[in-house]
Amino acid sequence: MLDVILLVYVFVAMISFNKPDESKNVCTEVNIVIADQNANGFLTANEVKKMMKDSRMYPLNFKMTDIQPRLIEDLLCKSPFVKTAECYKTKDNKVFVSITQRLPVIRIKSERGDDYYLDENGGIMPHSRYTSDLIIVTGSVSKAYARRYVAPMARAVMADDFWRNQIEQVNVTPDLGIELVPRVGNHILYIGALPVAPRQ
Repeated sequence: MLDVILLVYVFVAMISFNKPDESKNVCTEVNIVIADQNANGFLTANEVKKMMKDSRMYPLNFKMTDIQPRLIEDLLCKSPFVKTAECYKTKDNKVFVSITQRLPVIRIKSERGDDYYLDENGGIMPHSRYTSDLIIVTGSVSKAYARRYVAPMARAVMADDFWRNQIEQVNVTPDLGIELVPRVGNHILYIGALPVAPRQ
């Protein structure tokens, strides 16, 4: 009986001795992946890294037990350019961050001095850098009008190769009529008021 107890004790001691102390493991690598990075997005891996560093949450060289993926996700989702964020740890002491970004579909430069972008859902994105591939909307356009009327029109135009390549600018007149400025020629297409878009 004593031999059995001694054998069990030695076996448990060996397991405990060989088991690594996970509390001493530190993050050795951070991988940041941004979906649609080659599209008209505004985020780069360096900017995501800076967001985490500014909040002292960049996990490199942190103890793995101190890294909280949920807090990193919540931090990144506060950015107006982030649609979704996922963060997880691996057993080989690495941290992976996966981002899907909000993509602008049209730029607003109103006569009031507003300068911002709309995403495909009509959400407002602050102007951070210029992207030349987007149609610009000018004139008498408020943020409420842009979300309710301009966003659905932008989705329709950007979804059609012909119209996306033909239209350079949209101007909203004081009576809320719509003028389309083509890329080629000196003419302007007046299409009148936009229909009321259903609320989502």
